Amino acid sequence: MSDPGHGKHDLDQAGRDAAHLAHHFDTPQQQFAAGKLGMWIFLLTEILLFGGMFCAYAVFRANLVPVPVLLAVFASLIFLTGVTVGATWIDLGVWNLGIAMGIATLKAALVALYFMHLRYDHPLNALIFLTGLVILALFLGLTLLDTLQYQPTVETWQESPQR
Repeated sequence: MSDPGHGKHDLDQAGRDAAHLAHHFDTPQQQFAAGKLGMWIFLLTEILLFGGMFCAYAVFRANLVPVPVLLAVFASLIFLTGVTVGATWIDLGVWNLGIAMGIATLKAALVALYFMHLRYDHPLNALIFLTGLVILALFLGLTLLDTLQYQPTVETWQESPQR
């Protein structure tokens, strides 16, 4: 027997979808717009925070890596962050996660090579870093294989009327 208060399409007295609409919003569109605005504000504050941190780091560590190189890497990181946000607007199916992980890996590699100075460090440290990346790729790959294996079961459960 189903609980009448928790159905998939229960509407409140004003005709709103009560299961997915927070109490302080009038419409789903208002809730979506507020969430989108909140995400953009969050991204802006992240850019400002990490931009300031990268600039301070560049000032204090300018003797190891030339400032134009650090600024170019910083600009690349900002560009790749924009690409990450842009990739969320394009539905590529099963490739969405792989592309997001690839961009994140590229950003992490830029930070490690230039801000952690692995490019100019002893080759053994780069080997240790690459070993860590291989182990991370192995872990993520096995996790994704497990997810792909059980995805049809989860989708079947979500579509079942007994849920």
